[in-house]
Amino acid sequence: IRNSPEELGEIPDGRGFAEKEKKDLDRNLTTRLDNDFPIMTIIKMPVFWGLAICNGTSAMLIGTMTVHLILALKDQGMSVQTGAWIWGSTMLFSGAAQIFGGYLGDRVPKNLSLCVFGIIQAVGVIYATFITSVYMASIFVVVYGLGFGARIPLGTAIRGEYFGRKAFGSVLGVSMLPMMLLMTVGPYVAGLMFDHYGSYDMAFYILALAALVGSIGFLFCKNPNQSRS
Repeated sequence: IRNSPEELGEIPDGRGFAEKEKKDLDRNLTTRLDNDFPIMTIIKMPVFWGLAICNGTSAMLIGTMTVHLILALKDQGMSVQTGAWIWGSTMLFSGAAQIFGGYLGDRVPKNLSLCVFGIIQAVGVIYATFITSVYMASIFVVVYGLGFGARIPLGTAIRGEYFGRKAFGSVLGVSMLPMMLLMTVGPYVAGLMFDHYGSYDMAFYILALAALVGSIGFLFCKNPNQSRS
Protein backbone atom coordinates (compact mmCIF):
# COMPACT_ATOMS: atom_id res chain seq x y z
CA ILE A 1 0.00 0.00 0.00
CA ARG A 2 1.33 3.41 -0.96
CA ASN A 3 0.22 6.69 0.55
CA SER A 4 0.68 8.81 -2.55
CA PRO A 5 1.37 8.43 -6.29
CA GLU A 6 4.64 10.33 -5.84
CA GLU A 7 6.10 7.30 -4.05
CA LEU A 8 5.89 5.44 -7.36
CA GLY A 9 7.19 8.31 -9.45
CA GLU A 10 3.68 9.25 -10.59
CA ILE A 11 1.48 12.30 -10.10
CA PRO A 12 -2.17 12.82 -9.01
CA ASP A 13 -4.86 12.55 -11.65
CA GLY A 14 -5.47 15.76 -13.52
CA ARG A 15 -1.93 17.05 -13.29
CA GLY A 16 -0.09 17.77 -16.54
CA PHE A 17 3.01 16.01 -17.84
CA ALA A 18 4.93 19.27 -17.69
CA GLU A 19 4.51 19.29 -13.93
CA LYS A 20 5.70 15.70 -13.77
CA GLU A 21 8.86 16.63 -15.66
CA LYS A 22 9.48 19.46 -13.21
CA LYS A 23 8.98 17.03 -10.36
CA ASP A 24 11.73 14.81 -11.73
CA LEU A 25 14.07 17.80 -11.46
CA ASP A 26 12.78 19.02 -8.12
CA ARG A 27 11.22 16.32 -5.92
CA ASN A 28 9.88 18.92 -3.52
CA LEU A 29 7.80 20.66 -6.17
CA THR A 30 4.76 18.45 -5.70
CA THR A 31 4.58 19.28 -2.02
CA ARG A 32 4.41 22.95 -2.85
CA LEU A 33 1.81 22.36 -5.55
CA ASP A 34 -0.45 20.30 -3.34
CA ASN A 35 -1.28 23.21 -1.03
CA ASP A 36 -1.79 20.77 1.82
CA PHE A 37 -3.01 22.30 5.08
CA PRO A 38 -2.50 20.83 8.58
CA ILE A 39 -5.74 19.89 10.34
CA MET A 40 -5.40 22.59 13.03
CA THR A 41 -5.19 25.23 10.32
CA ILE A 42 -8.12 23.73 8.43
CA ILE A 43 -10.54 23.74 11.35
CA LYS A 44 -9.88 27.45 11.85
CA MET A 45 -11.01 28.22 8.31
CA PRO A 46 -14.59 29.50 7.89
CA VAL A 47 -14.79 27.65 4.56
CA PHE A 48 -14.27 24.32 6.34
CA TRP A 49 -17.28 24.82 8.58
CA GLY A 50 -19.22 26.34 5.72
CA LEU A 51 -18.79 23.16 3.70
CA ALA A 52 -19.64 20.99 6.70
CA ILE A 53 -22.87 22.84 7.48
CA CYS A 54 -23.95 23.14 3.85
CA ASN A 55 -23.38 19.43 3.36
CA GLY A 56 -25.17 18.83 6.65
CA THR A 57 -28.37 20.52 5.51
CA SER A 58 -28.55 18.12 2.56
CA ALA A 59 -27.63 15.18 4.80
CA MET A 60 -30.59 16.22 6.96
CA LEU A 61 -32.86 15.47 4.01
CA ILE A 62 -31.25 12.06 3.52
CA GLY A 63 -31.96 11.06 7.10
CA THR A 64 -35.51 12.39 6.95
CA MET A 65 -36.38 10.67 3.68
CA THR A 66 -34.86 7.38 4.84
CA VAL A 67 -36.96 7.34 8.01
CA HIS A 68 -40.19 9.02 6.92
CA LEU A 69 -40.73 8.86 3.15
CA ILE A 70 -42.49 5.48 3.09
CA LEU A 71 -44.74 6.59 5.97
CA ALA A 72 -45.44 9.89 4.20
CA LEU A 73 -46.44 8.07 1.01
CA LYS A 74 -48.69 5.78 3.03
CA ASP A 75 -50.31 8.86 4.54
CA GLN A 76 -50.90 10.10 0.97
CA GLY A 77 -52.79 6.95 0.03
CA MET A 78 -50.08 4.60 -1.24
CA SER A 79 -49.32 1.16 0.17
CA VAL A 80 -46.24 0.45 2.26
CA GLN A 81 -45.04 -2.02 -0.39
CA THR A 82 -45.31 0.62 -3.12
CA GLY A 83 -43.54 3.15 -0.92
CA ALA A 84 -40.70 0.69 -0.34
CA TRP A 85 -40.43 0.09 -4.09
CA ILE A 86 -40.26 3.84 -4.70
CA TRP A 87 -37.51 4.36 -2.14
CA GLY A 88 -35.54 1.37 -3.38
CA SER A 89 -35.77 2.63 -6.95
CA THR A 90 -34.60 6.05 -5.80
CA MET A 91 -31.49 4.56 -4.20
CA LEU A 92 -30.81 2.54 -7.34
CA PHE A 93 -31.06 5.62 -9.53
CA SER A 94 -28.87 7.60 -7.15
CA GLY A 95 -26.10 5.06 -7.70
CA ALA A 96 -26.01 5.90 -11.40
CA ALA A 97 -26.24 9.60 -10.55
CA GLN A 98 -23.00 9.33 -8.57
CA ILE A 99 -21.13 8.55 -11.78
CA PHE A 100 -22.63 11.60 -13.44
CA GLY A 101 -21.84 13.80 -10.44
CA GLY A 102 -18.21 12.70 -10.40
CA TYR A 103 -17.87 13.27 -14.14
CA LEU A 104 -19.39 16.75 -13.91
CA GLY A 105 -17.29 17.64 -10.88
CA ASP A 106 -14.12 17.25 -12.96
CA ARG A 107 -15.39 19.83 -15.44
CA VAL A 108 -17.40 22.31 -13.39
CA PRO A 109 -16.43 24.01 -10.09
CA LYS A 110 -17.44 21.58 -7.37
CA ASN A 111 -19.07 24.17 -5.14
CA LEU A 112 -21.30 25.21 -8.04
CA SER A 113 -22.18 21.58 -8.78
CA LEU A 114 -23.02 20.97 -5.12
CA CYS A 115 -25.26 24.03 -5.13
CA VAL A 116 -27.19 22.85 -8.19
CA PHE A 117 -27.60 19.24 -7.09
CA GLY A 118 -28.49 20.30 -3.55
CA ILE A 119 -31.30 22.45 -4.93
CA ILE A 120 -32.50 19.55 -7.08
CA GLN A 121 -32.54 17.30 -4.03
CA ALA A 122 -34.55 19.84 -2.02
CA VAL A 123 -37.03 20.23 -4.88
CA GLY A 124 -37.44 16.45 -4.84
CA VAL A 125 -38.38 16.55 -1.16
CA ILE A 126 -41.00 19.24 -1.80
CA TYR A 127 -42.36 17.26 -4.74
CA ALA A 128 -42.69 14.18 -2.51
CA THR A 129 -45.61 15.84 -0.73
CA PHE A 130 -47.65 15.74 -3.96
CA ILE A 131 -47.09 12.07 -4.88
CA THR A 132 -50.37 10.16 -5.21
CA SER A 133 -49.53 7.68 -7.97
CA VAL A 134 -46.70 5.50 -9.25
CA TYR A 135 -46.36 7.76 -12.28
CA MET A 136 -45.77 10.79 -10.05
CA ALA A 137 -43.39 8.71 -7.97
CA SER A 138 -41.24 7.98 -11.02
CA ILE A 139 -40.56 11.71 -11.33
CA PHE A 140 -39.51 11.78 -7.68
CA VAL A 141 -37.14 8.86 -8.28
CA VAL A 142 -35.34 10.80 -11.02
CA VAL A 143 -35.33 14.23 -9.35
CA TYR A 144 -34.42 13.25 -5.80
CA GLY A 145 -32.17 10.40 -6.94
CA LEU A 146 -30.21 12.74 -9.19
CA GLY A 147 -29.79 15.44 -6.56
CA PHE A 148 -28.90 13.02 -3.77
CA GLY A 149 -26.64 10.72 -5.77
CA ALA A 150 -24.65 13.32 -7.68
CA ARG A 151 -23.78 15.12 -4.45
CA ILE A 152 -22.05 12.12 -2.88
CA PRO A 153 -18.75 12.10 -4.82
CA LEU A 154 -18.69 15.89 -4.99
CA GLY A 155 -19.00 16.32 -1.23
CA THR A 156 -15.91 14.16 -0.69
CA ALA A 157 -13.85 15.42 -3.62
CA ILE A 158 -14.25 19.09 -2.77
CA ARG A 159 -12.53 18.57 0.58
CA GLY A 160 -9.50 17.06 -1.09
CA GLU A 161 -9.41 19.88 -3.63
CA TYR A 162 -9.73 22.59 -0.99
CA PHE A 163 -7.57 21.20 1.82
CA GLY A 164 -5.15 18.78 0.17
CA ARG A 165 -4.20 15.22 1.04
CA LYS A 166 -2.14 15.66 4.18
CA ALA A 167 -5.06 15.69 6.64
CA PHE A 168 -7.78 14.28 4.38
CA GLY A 169 -8.91 11.61 6.84
CA SER A 170 -9.11 14.08 9.72
CA VAL A 171 -10.99 16.54 7.54
CA LEU A 172 -13.63 13.94 6.70
CA GLY A 173 -13.91 12.84 10.33
CA VAL A 174 -14.37 16.32 11.79
CA SER A 175 -16.75 17.26 8.97
CA MET A 176 -19.01 14.38 9.96
CA LEU A 177 -19.79 15.93 13.36
CA PRO A 178 -22.21 18.66 12.15
CA MET A 179 -23.42 16.40 9.34
CA MET A 180 -24.39 13.57 11.69
CA LEU A 181 -26.00 16.03 14.10
CA LEU A 182 -28.20 17.49 11.36
CA MET A 183 -28.93 14.05 9.92
CA THR A 184 -30.23 13.06 13.36
CA VAL A 185 -32.21 16.25 13.95
CA GLY A 186 -34.04 16.09 10.61
CA PRO A 187 -36.02 12.87 11.19
CA TYR A 188 -36.75 13.87 14.79
CA VAL A 189 -38.19 17.24 13.74
CA ALA A 190 -40.23 15.62 10.96
CA GLY A 191 -41.71 13.14 13.44
CA LEU A 192 -42.62 15.85 15.93
CA MET A 193 -44.28 17.96 13.24
CA PHE A 194 -46.25 14.99 11.93
CA ASP A 195 -47.54 14.32 15.45
CA HIS A 196 -48.55 17.98 15.75
CA TYR A 197 -50.01 18.66 12.29
CA GLY A 198 -51.05 15.17 11.26
CA SER A 199 -49.12 15.54 8.00
CA TYR A 200 -45.52 15.52 6.82
CA ASP A 201 -46.04 18.42 4.42
CA MET A 202 -44.95 21.22 6.73
CA ALA A 203 -41.92 19.28 7.95
CA PHE A 204 -40.77 18.48 4.42
CA TYR A 205 -41.22 22.10 3.34
CA ILE A 206 -39.22 23.51 6.26
CA LEU A 207 -36.39 20.99 5.94
CA ALA A 208 -36.26 21.48 2.18
CA LEU A 209 -36.05 25.25 2.70
CA ALA A 210 -33.13 24.78 5.08
CA ALA A 211 -31.42 22.58 2.48
CA LEU A 212 -32.04 25.20 -0.22
CA VAL A 213 -30.33 27.83 1.92
CA GLY A 214 -27.45 25.44 2.58
CA SER A 215 -27.11 24.67 -1.12
CA ILE A 216 -26.86 28.35 -1.99
CA GLY A 217 -24.24 28.62 0.75
CA PHE A 218 -21.90 26.46 -1.35
CA LEU A 219 -21.50 29.41 -3.71
CA PHE A 220 -19.74 31.31 -0.90
CA CYS A 221 -17.38 28.43 -0.09
CA LYS A 222 -14.37 29.50 -2.15
CA ASN A 223 -11.23 27.42 -2.60
CA PRO A 224 -8.67 28.60 0.02
CA ASN A 225 -5.83 27.72 -2.37
CA GLN A 226 -6.85 30.62 -4.62
CA SER A 227 -5.79 33.09 -1.96
CA ARG A 228 -2.40 31.38 -1.63
CA SER A 229 -1.56 31.46 -5.34
